[in-house]
Amino acid sequence: MNFPKGAVWQSCRNHALISITDDSSFSPHNPLTLTSWRQTGSFSVVTASPKGFTLECSAAEIGSAILGDIEYLFNHVAEHRTLVHDSIKRNQWNSPAWLLVTIYYWGLFAALIWTRLLGKSVIYLDRQSIRDLRTLAKITNGSPAGGGTYRLEIGKDLSSTSREVILGKLPAAHFHECAWQQIIRDAKDRFDQYANEETDKTEFRMFKCLAFSDHTSTDAWPSELRNAVNYRPGFAYTQVIKTPGLDLIQFIKSHHFESVEDVVDTYELELGKITSTSRIGTTPSSYSRIMFLKAIILTSLCEELFAEVLGIRRLDPRWSNKRVSFYKERGVQQEGKIWPLENG
Repeated sequence: MNFPKGAVWQSCRNHALISITDDSSFSPHNPLTLTSWRQTGSFSVVTASPKGFTLECSAAEIGSAILGDIEYLFNHVAEHRTLVHDSIKRNQWNSPAWLLVTIYYWGLFAALIWTRLLGKSVIYLDRQSIRDLRTLAKITNGSPAGGGTYRLEIGKDLSSTSREVILGKLPAAHFHECAWQQIIRDAKDRFDQYANEETDKTEFRMFKCLAFSDHTSTDAWPSELRNAVNYRPGFAYTQVIKTPGLDLIQFIKSHHFESVEDVVDTYELELGKITSTSRIGTTPSSYSRIMFLKAIILTSLCEELFAEVLGIRRLDPRWSNKRVSFYKERGVQQEGKIWPLENG
């Protein structure tokens, strides 16, 4: 895959190699995840406050937990992406609204992979998890934060083998909104810091697309789109009464992408159709097309960066190989393709 790797990409690779250290590992038979790490991992809670928790832990162990999450989330992506692919390639009726929901989750899981790779991701902590962290806290300042959505951030190195991990309470309670805000704002930050007209043109354009916010200045528009399509009666499920609905199926069938640049070209074209007066409630098809393109770009980013991390860190590739086998079993040839995924 001809992938742009300029200054922005180098910053992403650097953060991924900080998140997953040389001593991190992956056990296919019993993967460590962030959830199991919080339950059984070796760490200490240094402080608890209304803003969240500061932890001290093994750099290798937290890296292994992030790695386990990423492997599982790639499996989520594989099932959703293959379902979309099969739905489009078969000459059978499909619900455009439900297809959009599937694409949304494909994109969400890719977003969670990307932010975990970069060491700044969104997680949900229930009340029991919070009670456990409060119990372990050495110092408590004020009333500790309660259950809800948190940002897990890889902090500074404390020694050659240990590091700080910050669990910061996010002001927005909704997990989905926070996840999209995190990835869009991170893309904005990297775009502002590293990308300019002197850098790789495709990379410049790609991260600019990822940094797109709705014209209402919300970074959570993908979540708002999913909510409107799936939960607003009469909004998108229109096939039974034969009224106009999403044109997503026609759009996907009519677009084949041979490269990331092809996707970016179409992304920019679709963005140009969204004006200052456009809203999800009035132009859902436009936002749905962008959601599909965002899922493709995010997945391409994730797969390319994760492949580099696997190679550099010499990690166990068995689950990556299983995903390749899964695609082949489903009649899909994924390796090196953008969309559609099969050869030809």
